[in-house]
Amino acid sequence: MEENEILTVYKKNPEKGFEMLYLKFAGKLVFFARNSFGLSEGDAEDIVHDALLPWAENPEKMASVQKLSSYLFSSVRNGAIRFHKARKADPLPDEMPASVENLLDRETTILVKEALKKLPEEQRETLVLRVWGDLPIDDVATIHEVPVQTVASRYRYGIQKLKELLKWME
Repeated sequence: MEENEILTVYKKNPEKGFEMLYLKFAGKLVFFARNSFGLSEGDAEDIVHDALLPWAENPEKMASVQKLSSYLFSSVRNGAIRFHKARKADPLPDEMPASVENLLDRETTILVKEALKKLPEEQRETLVLRVWGDLPIDDVATIHEVPVQTVASRYRYGIQKLKELLKWME
């Protein structure tokens, strides 16, 4: 179901709309929090819960949101940044996402994680949003509050740097 349809349902029936919103985005948001900010599954779920809570508690206010995915990913990003400031945690998790780990052996997984750690935070986060979050560049730009050209450059440079770091995999 498209974002606009979810928002339309949410405005008419917040409970049903919230359920649809949750089913479409919760998993992607947890994945984003874990793999962009190095959060444990539990911490990522807590941050996503906090980001979704206003949708359940204050439907009148949330009904005015226009870009659902941008709003949700921004909320999770802001929550993860606050979490890191409070904890000073490692920027990446010890394990890769299950979907990636199934494709790579353990040694390769460790090398990919190490390569991701070497990317600047903005590039790493952009790659995770674009590749695993499946977000268009304009949504990533909205989340980061930067021009689309900046996101495109971060993505391009991030991919280029990963290719250099993982040259042996070609």
